Amino acid sequence: MIKRGYHRLITAEGKVVEGPLVVELSEDGSLLSYHPLRGEEAYTEWVGGEFKSLTPNPSPKGEGNLSPDKNVEI
Repeated sequence: MIKRGYHRLITAEGKVVEGPLVVELSEDGSLLSYHPLRGEEAYTEWVGGEFKSLTPNPSPKGEGNLSPDKNVEI
């Protein structure tokens, strides 16, 4: 799993989720989940800026997992 920190997430539907937050990706770049960044997190690369998801209906971690989808723009 790859973990990256961003200032905000923009969903495929145009919803803006303000961060800071951590986006979790599979090794092939598929979006798995996201959650708020509440402090230093091990193995998380800070990228900054915004993450644009092309995956429909993303939800935060703990409220249902996202289906792996390679349709993600970084």
